[in-house]
Amino acid sequence: MSDYLAERFMRGVNPDGTSTEIEIRIGRPEEVSEQTWTVAIDIKGLEYGMNTALGVDPWQALTIAFAVTEQAVRYFLDSGGKLCAEENEESELPVEDLFPRFAA
Repeated sequence: MSDYLAERFMRGVNPDGTSTEIEIRIGRPEEVSEQTWTVAIDIKGLEYGMNTALGVDPWQALTIAFAVTEQAVRYFLDSGGKLCAEENEESELPVEDLFPRFAA
């Protein structure tokens, strides 16, 4: 898939100090059948087990795609990794910048 709805590039620093490029891409919702939609998930540089999110409509499929992506990033961080801006490994990128939460 080459038509992405959203993409983000950053660096990841592994617990052993090595660094890797992280590329996250979320595709556009595509209808498979009347009540089945898919969204492609493309994550390079992190371990994750899904490459497609399924939902009953575009909203649910997209929401699941972002949730799965957040889980992959948080797993990396919980394993001792850290996120950095693409051009600066000294500047840590808070996970809240990628997946913000807003209080009601």
